[in-house]
Amino acid sequence: RVSVLAGKGADIVEFLYKPLDLDFMWANPSGPRRREQATPPGDNQNCFGDFYYGGWQELFPHGSRTTEVYGAKMIQHGEVWGLPWDVCIEEDTPRRVSVTFSTRTRLTPFVLEKTLTLSSFSPALRPSRSAPHSFATRPPPNGWSTRSPFAWASWASRVSPS
Repeated sequence: RVSVLAGKGADIVEFLYKPLDLDFMWANPSGPRRREQATPPGDNQNCFGDFYYGGWQELFPHGSRTTEVYGAKMIQHGEVWGLPWDVCIEEDTPRRVSVTFSTRTRLTPFVLEKTLTLSSFSPALRPSRSAPHSFATRPPPNGWSTRSPFAWASWASRVSPS
């Protein structure tokens, strides 16, 4: 099972392997916090950690420190990890579930889409990403990446042979 917070960056917050009831996604014990309910960050440019609760984030148009892109100052890990994404269910059958998430960036000229697909015959999540509508005259400097902190230590002892 895969759970996604479409209203907060389309973050994957659960990556559950049902046969063993194991969630491979790391989650901060404090849980997700809404931006307006969180303590204001001490540094507006390096505030990712103030809102980070775990999960798998999309990083665009860059994936690291604060920088400037198209003349706009970007916070750490870019602008899309906190944006709301629209949801379109492409397929929902017993054999396959496929959902497309999309968002319009606010500081750079892009519309992004990501599609997540699960099939009944495979335990793998199949993500695909595209920027079908770009109003940019040049690509972003560092592109599109993800941040996926899997919870290796928390489940390793449960699947190790005894």
